[in-house]
Amino acid sequence: MLPLRELLQIVAASNFKQPTRMAILYNHAEANNFAVIGTANKNEHDQGFFVKYGDGGVDLLPMVHLFKTQIYQLADYLGVPKEIRSRTPTTDTYSAPSAQQEPCSVSDHGSALVCARAKRTRWRGGPGDGSH
Repeated sequence: MLPLRELLQIVAASNFKQPTRMAILYNHAEANNFAVIGTANKNEHDQGFFVKYGDGGVDLLPMVHLFKTQIYQLADYLGVPKEIRSRTPTTDTYSAPSAQQEPCSVSDHGSALVCARAKRTRWRGGPGDGSH
């Protein structure tokens, strides 16, 4: 376990890096008349899992109404290669290897259950079985 001071330094560096990255991204977008498209899904957005002035500062959020399991299903339907679909998500914030950890981690089954409840439908199987 890291001492508090070191942990706070890592958090501060992370909170500095993401808005800086967005400033560079927006500079490129403005110079080329592009829009900045966000990749947040419903799970991340509803949990507040984004950085203000970082990955939360985008022009459009086209997937924000989709649960994580629905995005995986859409990627499969669109033929996104399996090596991309199965890659562990990362914030690419720290130089050491790390996986993206959600504060209220929702498994794919949990996401499907929340989706079913939101739609007021009954979830009958696992992700990808086509029954939800």
